[in-house]
Amino acid sequence: MSNERQMSIKDSDCMDWMDDKSWYYIDDERDRFVLTGNAPEEARRSFEKWKRINNVDWDD
Repeated sequence: MSNERQMSIKDSDCMDWMDDKSWYYIDDERDRFVLTGNAPEEARRSFEKWKRINNVDWDD
């Protein structure tokens, strides 16, 4: 069995930050998603969860 974490039903909210296109944009220069000031707290928590699941270490 792999130690790699797989997304499960309990993680289904990890994509909620993409529900509204005004909450994020793609920074082509840095090749990453960035949340905007329009993103509510729920979207920010979802984004952090998505980053953990995908082993993304962006700290911005």
